[in-house]
Parts: sequence; C-alpha cells; structure tokens
Amino acid sequence: HRNILYFQDFVDETLLEAPSSEVFSTRLRRAMYAETTASWQRQGKADFTKQILPIWCETQFEQPLSKETETVLIKSCFTQNYTRSFLAIHSTSESKCRLCNNAPETIEHLFLYCPEVETEREKLRKAMDGKEFNLKSILGTKENIRSTEVFISRSNFFALL
Repeated sequence: HRNILYFQDFVDETLLEAPSSEVFSTRLRRAMYAETTASWQRQGKADFTKQILPIWCETQFEQPLSKETETVLIKSCFTQNYTRSFLAIHSTSESKCRLCNNAPETIEHLFLYCPEVETEREKLRKAMDGKEFNLKSILGTKENIRSTEVFISRSNFFALL
C-alpha cells in the first residue's frame, strides 16, 4: 500500500480507485515510468542518452530486421557503445573511424557525418520525409526505427558496434 501511495505522486489518475485490475496496471506502469524519468532527470549522468531518449516510456516495436540491427540500435543510444572513441578512453587504441579514417568514430559521426555511408544516410533522410535529422529523431522515435534499422544494416555497423 505504501508503494502505491508513493507512485500516486507521479500520475493524475487515482491508482487505488481504478475501475479494474487492467486499468490499475496501466496507471501503475505509467506512474513507474514517470518516476523513473523524474529520477533519471535529476541525476547528472547519461546526458548523451537523455538527448536521444528524454523520457522513459513503454514502447512496442515491430519485429526487428535482425538481432544484429537491434543490438546496434540499442548500443547507439548509450555512450558505452564500443565505437573507437569510447574504446580509446579506456585503452591506447586508435579513435579514428574505421570506415573513413578521417574523424573520431562516435555515434554522431557514424550516423550523421561519415562520408562512407552518405548514400545510405541520404536514403534514411528521404525515408524520414523531411523530419528533423538528428540522433534523437533517428534513434529515439518509433516511426523511424525501421528505416534506421535498414540504414544500420546497409552501412555494416555490426562490425563497429
């Protein structure tokens, strides 16, 4: 009962007066995501991820194209992602992009700037139909996930991340 009262502060609807167990579960889940978001926003960590996924919420995605694309998609939302720039922080390894060898290999570089995947990036940009083209819209919106997976697959990011 104490836990339910705690989560009540994070939703407008009354949890204990829900008309059914299904409604109660939905409200409680929404409250838990709201509490997680509020806690996460107070912390001074994960700024990169917050830019892409500013709130915690339940999302049902379509079946991924492959386990590999799903893995790259998830890793791309975090700074600990095994790009060369991340690995160079923790070792003496090179940080230059393995595709173009011109810039530090970061998620931003791979998705937004690497000249070696420009053709595939233009296809992704076209598939997004004029929407803002940044990491948040590429990685953090449900409507672009399928196009992003195709981009990941055709750009051969599997070996990088």
